[in-house]
Amino acid sequence: MAIGKGMLILSLENSTLLALNVQTGEKMWQTSLATSLRDFPTIVIANDMVVIGAWDARTNGYLGGYRLHDGRLSWEMSFPPRNYRFLFDCSPIPTQAGLLEHAVCVIPNDKILVLNITNEWPANLAQAQIEDIYEPINTLTTPVLADRFIFTNPSPDPAVNVYDTIQNSAFKLPASCSRETAAQPVTVFDSQVLVANGCNEVYAVNVVQLTEAPKWTFQSPEELQSSFVTVDGKVGYFLNEKGELIGIDLVTGNQVGKIDFSIGQLQTYYFFDALAVDGNRLYVVLNNREIFSFRSE
Repeated sequence: MAIGKGMLILSLENSTLLALNVQTGEKMWQTSLATSLRDFPTIVIANDMVVIGAWDARTNGYLGGYRLHDGRLSWEMSFPPRNYRFLFDCSPIPTQAGLLEHAVCVIPNDKILVLNITNEWPANLAQAQIEDIYEPINTLTTPVLADRFIFTNPSPDPAVNVYDTIQNSAFKLPASCSRETAAQPVTVFDSQVLVANGCNEVYAVNVVQLTEAPKWTFQSPEELQSSFVTVDGKVGYFLNEKGELIGIDLVTGNQVGKIDFSIGQLQTYYFFDALAVDGNRLYVVLNNREIFSFRSE
């Protein structure tokens, strides 16, 4: 799912896009995807456009641009079979043409292709300074770009992997185990990077101090089912496999709250459960069926 410009965009059954008002939950529009998809699409909002990326039913890489205000298809493109990895938000990003404020990045053939998103297709392609990456991007979930760093979650590595686009080097964030479970995508709030790794550990680190040990680590006794997010930079939240929303003080690392949704057990499948933040609101998606909205006072 994606949140932006007052709207929450969701994918239903890999075949439909649904747009909700983030304040009221009212349905704004719903549209059928122009192409049948094999997997849950990645959704990015850029420049009044909803951009989706996934493998289609023929295992071609597929990108589609839908107008944010009404859900109408504006453009689409495809890549050769298996020649598609991930789509992610990479705004703003430096290129030879200058800084792009509305861009998405696609990873074909272990390189980064930057698309300058316009309201009409074709989108302008731009040569990025980080096109030739240090090593192949092997990740189970969508990469995240923050500052000059690209964060990835390769399977079966429990640690978050980091690629430094300036130093042309790679390293891993701390993880205390060797189990074959990939980390959740990181989230970023101001200068804080919030981590939920494959060891069921959560912590926060400053983006300029990534190579230093975190000041605290919270060990969850249950499996993590979401990224670690924050609304205000003071308390971080994650979902566990029991369907509980856990609150962690971002200064001390102590648990400060819990909400039990009383659903018994979450389905252990990526993208079925998620947390998202927009302004002072926290959105919780459970089993890809229920959405809850909480407001920070």
